[in-house]
Amino acid sequence: PKGSAQRTNARKEEIISAAESLYNYKYYTPVEVAAKLLELIPRKNYKKVIDICCGSWNLLNVAQMKFPNAKYFGLCLSENWL
Repeated sequence: PKGSAQRTNARKEEIISAAESLYNYKYYTPVEVAAKLLELIPRKNYKKVIDICCGSWNLLNVAQMKFPNAKYFGLCLSENWL
């Protein structure tokens, strides 16, 4: 549905803006790349999703849309998070 796509695009922009302004990231996984990566993962009933070096959390945020019932864990060793 058109409204759903607009909400998804708005959410992507919100995530990108937060990553850039709050954490001053120079390098992060763009939401579009995270979505493409997740297309490669079979849709199953995953209980946990872990992202090592999660940075801006873009991959985890997109994963949450695909696997809404899982628990999410992110680890980042960036200076911005220490």
